[in-house]
Amino acid sequence: FSQLAARVGLPFHQVVNRFMRQFGCACASNFWNSYQKFHAANKEQKIVRIEQVDITVSMCYALFQEEYPGMWQKILTDFDDAENCNDEGKSVGHRQALFFRLAKHHLQVFTSMVKAHAFETVIIMAGNVVNQNASLGQVYASLGAINFFLERCRVDDNEILAHFKTHI
Repeated sequence: FSQLAARVGLPFHQVVNRFMRQFGCACASNFWNSYQKFHAANKEQKIVRIEQVDITVSMCYALFQEEYPGMWQKILTDFDDAENCNDEGKSVGHRQALFFRLAKHHLQVFTSMVKAHAFETVIIMAGNVVNQNASLGQVYASLGAINFFLERCRVDDNEILAHFKTHI
């Protein structure tokens, strides 16, 4: 970071703060923790499949990794994402942070697809709880589709987002 700070002319702490704001994770997670939640949700199914009485979670974890050698990380990541999308017991702030994290991820994916495959895209995202997620909404347009809604629907991004929210 010090070389980058010197190159861009910003103090070291500002470079680190900007990096952490863009790429930082509030709560670090690892696959073992994810598997423990996965195991708790699928415990009976796992025990029936393994057919052993004295089985531990770590043994199940090792068997899970053997059973899905190239996919076990993806399975656990998808399981975590599905668990995080469950709104029960989540505060408004938590849902907002989750929404913006997922929106940022989807925008990065679509931006890379636009660059790789040379097509244009427009995306509208909004929260699904009407009275609690009023501030959760985002409209994204790639460079070639910036005025898509203005030209096609004769509405700006804010108005199309409002129309979209009425249909959720």
